[in-house]
Amino acid sequence: MLFFGLAEIIGGFMAGHIIHRLGNRISLFLKLPLASLTFFITIICIIDDINWDWYICCFMWGITDSFSNVLSNSILQYEFEEDIEPFSI
Repeated sequence: MLFFGLAEIIGGFMAGHIIHRLGNRISLFLKLPLASLTFFITIICIIDDINWDWYICCFMWGITDSFSNVLSNSILQYEFEEDIEPFSI
C-alpha cells in the first residue's frame, strides 16, 4: 500500500499538470491506455504470482486512481453552485 499511496501523490501532480496544460479531453485519452496497461499488468501478476510484480501493480493502480479522481473533480467543479458539493460526490 506504500506504493499505492506514493503513486496517488505522483499521479495527482501529473494529472493536474496534464489537465492544466492540455485540457480534460486529452487527459482522458491519456488515461485510457494507462488503465489498459494497468489491467494487463494485473493479469500478468495473477498468472505469474511473482512478489515484486505486485509492487508495480499497486503503483500503476494508484496512478490510474489519482488520474480518475483529479479528472472527475476538474469536470465537476463547474457543475455546482456551491464550492464543496463537487468534492462530496
